[in-house]
Amino acid sequence: MAENRQKIKLIKLYELLRKETDEDHPISRVELCKRLNEMGISSNVRTLSLDIEVLTENGFEIESFLKDKEKFYYVPEHELTIMDELGYDVELTYRKKQESADNHSEVK
Repeated sequence: MAENRQKIKLIKLYELLRKETDEDHPISRVELCKRLNEMGISSNVRTLSLDIEVLTENGFEIESFLKDKEKFYYVPEHELTIMDELGYDVELTYRKKQESADNHSEVK
């Protein structure tokens, strides 16, 4: 279960960066943590740096820079993906899967 939460966290983190940032509109590390926490995803500046490192090591292009001792992040290009085309919502799909699992466990 914790592994699934971490996967969802990485997907939602990249989704937020991809949809809401670019070179002209970066997001600070503090603001990014705040936004994730507002979505119910536990995050702090230390774990956020590790999560972004995991994404970049696996081929996700995320740029960063320092300004006044604060780190900012952005995704340089916004490419339309099949997930955008289909209106895919990872969180909704995850919740449906959990509800289905809960329902099956109640039947036993």
